[in-house]
Amino acid sequence: LGGAVVSWVLLISGWSMGLGLSLVYLHPFLTLWECLAAAAPIGLTLSTWIGVLFKSTLFRSVPGLPPSIGIVTCLLQIVISIMCFVKKSQCWSRNHTKIAKAQLLHFSLSFLPLVFLSFWLAMIHYTHSLLEEGGKYHVGGSVYGDLPFHLTIITSILHGVNQYATPLTSGLQAAFFADSPLVYPWIPDYHAALVAGSGSTFHFALCYPGIMLTSSFFFLLFFLYFRMTQSRRIALMSVPITFFAGGIGGFLWLLYDGTWKTLLAEDHVLVNSLSRTIEFYWFSLPAHILFPQRTTQFAYSISLLVLIVIHKAYTSKPSPVTVFHRKSSLVIDDDLKGKNGAPKEHFTMGAVPNEHDTLKLFGAAGFICGLLPLLQVHSFAAVGLVILTVAFIHVVKIGGTVVKSMRTNSNLSWAFQIAKGHQLKWWLVFGIASWGIGMPQNLAFFMKVLFPTHRPSARSFLRFMLISSDFPPQGNIILLWLQALGFYVPLYLAD
Repeated sequence: LGGAVVSWVLLISGWSMGLGLSLVYLHPFLTLWECLAAAAPIGLTLSTWIGVLFKSTLFRSVPGLPPSIGIVTCLLQIVISIMCFVKKSQCWSRNHTKIAKAQLLHFSLSFLPLVFLSFWLAMIHYTHSLLEEGGKYHVGGSVYGDLPFHLTIITSILHGVNQYATPLTSGLQAAFFADSPLVYPWIPDYHAALVAGSGSTFHFALCYPGIMLTSSFFFLLFFLYFRMTQSRRIALMSVPITFFAGGIGGFLWLLYDGTWKTLLAEDHVLVNSLSRTIEFYWFSLPAHILFPQRTTQFAYSISLLVLIVIHKAYTSKPSPVTVFHRKSSLVIDDDLKGKNGAPKEHFTMGAVPNEHDTLKLFGAAGFICGLLPLLQVHSFAAVGLVILTVAFIHVVKIGGTVVKSMRTNSNLSWAFQIAKGHQLKWWLVFGIASWGIGMPQNLAFFMKVLFPTHRPSARSFLRFMLISSDFPPQGNIILLWLQALGFYVPLYLAD
């Protein structure tokens, strides 16, 4: 019972720490509800790092991860949470409460399906995470292949070959990768080991953090879609399209099969509706990714949060106001007319940052992105490609406006565009923050690729290539792209 209490406190205080840090550094530019969704991935990731630091210093000679590490981690998380909430309370006003209530009213109907989806996933997590019944352990389908891999690492940290090892001082070892050190994003499994070492069962350590993280993922997914489209309808429809793999698989079933019998009776996770073979997968996000691949539970939520913060910082028009005075998050926009010519409500997500605030948001996004390599290095690379694309477009736009201003010979316009060039430091701040934190974590991955001790795994670890060249059922990159987008194409074009 005592161990279960420590494990619960470890999770709750970690979540509380994540919420406190999100409120201090991201609110009011992100909404209160986005901060609540971001609390789990931020809090549980930092909780793991706190445990790693304690293990690497005070408990270096102690075998495994005893409950004492969980207890001191809880205490530090509680202290950080209190400090953050006290700091935030000093600048919290009635206007913030009013805005939060307006946001909740605005999103209330949209939140209900997301809450239902979260509970549904929670039930699946519960039955897929090493559940014990009658003295026997079992897992759900699609998890049976990956979970032994993760359990090997978790138990080796608690009781096996890695019980004295810390990733800060030495690499991890694994029996299934015996000929060289294991280069792997170990933070998710280290967190499970930390929770289990505090006295809980493996089922608890795998199940409840997974519930928190996947729920956060779908809420953050909704908020990102809403920021991109400013449409609750499209944002809400996009979440189940993602959840039910509305691209490859679901799209083909609708076009070529379309019968209720095959929809309900066949395994569409593995079988292509058209050819009845497993050459063309219905890529199920929960079944293939979120449940078996524990790294994605952390990394996908963190990735979405990075994109949300960048989107807010990049698309908001800087305000010249430097004191704490922000625009309301629910305003009437006269440019948007509703029925009978009356203005309709237009939702503005969060306060408008000034130049200093924008730099802080880019720095915060870079710090969060820097947490990704040891959660899932592929997510770090993917987010980096998105950010590089947006930064390139921004540079081209600035260059185009400067050239245009030179042609007009307008001194005022020229001076304005030169002043606008300082926006390039936004991306510099993001890059320094993300790589400053991520580079030490990436060194092991660079060594794996550049100086491999196990060449087959190095070749398959990370590749940049057109997916159509390695996807036999559809070699045309344009058609593959459209099939993968599926229902997103008509949904977003119709807006």
